[in-house]
Amino acid sequence: MMGDHDHGTDDGDEGTDRAYDVKATPDGGCIAVGFAMTSYFPLRQAFIVKLNSDGDTLWTRLYDDDYEAQAKSIQIDQDGNYIIAGYR
Repeated sequence: MMGDHDHGTDDGDEGTDRAYDVKATPDGGCIAVGFAMTSYFPLRQAFIVKLNSDGDTLWTRLYDDDYEAQAKSIQIDQDGNYIIAGYR
């Protein structure tokens, strides 16, 4: 997919981002889950990113608190809801 974002860190920070699962969505795009980690916040933070059919980022969610968290799997139910599994 093509898009306007390189799907990595673009803030100059030498962090780590990793997607564990990606699913096609009914609108022709996709949704991915995984973790992000930066040098200024060294714990893994669960993330979700929704891309359109061109690969452009529609929205992202980052779950950061005082605990490490990773999103490992995503499913889409028959109503279009997202079900995310992982750990904290």
